[in-house]
Amino acid sequence: MLPARPGQGAPAVPSVSGNDQGPGKEAMERRKLPAVLAVVTICGVSPGAARASTPFAAIDNSWRVSIGYLHQHYREYNSGLNSSLTAPIIDGEQGGFGVISLTLRRSAPGLYGAFMLRYAAGRDAYDGYACGTDGCMPATSHTGNDILATSFEIGPAVDGRRWRLVPYFVLGALSGYRDIAGTPAASGSVENYGFDYGGIGVLLQRVLTPRVLWSFAAQIGRTIRPRMRIDRNDVPLQMDLGPSLLWHARMGVDIGLGGPWWLSSDLSYTRFRFGASSLYAAGGVLLQEPASRTQQWSYRVGLARHF
Repeated sequence: MLPARPGQGAPAVPSVSGNDQGPGKEAMERRKLPAVLAVVTICGVSPGAARASTPFAAIDNSWRVSIGYLHQHYREYNSGLNSSLTAPIIDGEQGGFGVISLTLRRSAPGLYGAFMLRYAAGRDAYDGYACGTDGCMPATSHTGNDILATSFEIGPAVDGRRWRLVPYFVLGALSGYRDIAGTPAASGSVENYGFDYGGIGVLLQRVLTPRVLWSFAAQIGRTIRPRMRIDRNDVPLQMDLGPSLLWHARMGVDIGLGGPWWLSSDLSYTRFRFGASSLYAAGGVLLQEPASRTQQWSYRVGLARHF
């Protein structure tokens, strides 16, 4: 446990692990309705567009199932933390997860829409501090993670002879469930965290050959209602976290295999932050979630079929 600052009735104890990942089970259920609405919206776009023969029409009127690898890295910072720790970086966590995703894209003359659902799971390594009544001691641990992310993009499509440009609006959500274990101070703790977000982006597609399509997208948004629920010693506690900017970029290649089938692959990068929480009382102590930064790199390969 960290020594209290002057004026504090009890010490503020930062959570042993960060607020950067793991879809909460309750939060996952709340994501179902937006996902269904997004799919219905995309499927309602002009059915005649699916019959076009260009690579744009094929890929932008398709469903895709992908599998791959997601590497996550986060750090927690001492900025704004009410504790006696003096190190600028309190702890860090990183590891690789398996990922599976479903992408549905639909287009009509002058309009583009896309819906993405992604699930990742795995374990990563924690390196930081374990805090208790005697203060904070260096500790290592491991964390089980489940991450669920959804996004919906829609915008006007501007076509050239061999390219397509789509400025778009994006709405999305991320939920996480984290099962912390490995040290006596952390074992058994569970975190559920998440946020919604909105932003803008731009997609560029270019035909390299009649059966090869290259694409690049970049977007910036802002997190909405970032939050975390922690169950510590069987005491549930809901924390409100600070909002921040969210950055995302991806690059992909789609290769025609013949008929309606395409081989798809992509690389992506996502970065976001959580601001430090206020002080919360739980179990006779004051708890505070530190500010943090999460970075995710992902590589996926999959099979797509145009409508």
